[in-house]
Amino acid sequence: MADITISDTKLYIVIPVEPVEIRVEIGDAQVGGTSIMLDGVQRQVGDEWERIGGPGEDLSFKVVHCVTTVRDVNAATNHTSVTYTLRGGLQQESFPYDAVVSEGGVARYVIDFVFVA
Repeated sequence: MADITISDTKLYIVIPVEPVEIRVEIGDAQVGGTSIMLDGVQRQVGDEWERIGGPGEDLSFKVVHCVTTVRDVNAATNHTSVTYTLRGGLQQESFPYDAVVSEGGVARYVIDFVFVA
């Protein structure tokens, strides 16, 4: 069970039929993982740039549901952070989030990105 859940919804301006990529970085020397869901299809993403959607797919008015779970393993801090970066739309944008958990605790980041044209 998560110690804390952070949820948010953000708009990201896309260019129809242009590819969009996401990068998810977990900070503070903590560990975790991320899954994203688009059109009911879920997949894991790493900390490298990952393409969202297929070649030539119009992402306008679609929602990417992201869930990142971070566990506190850093003995120096209970601070957790995640930065979601999107590129390929009108401009590259970063969306940082952070939370403090109990020692050995878990933070769950539930972030939806709504793509608008």
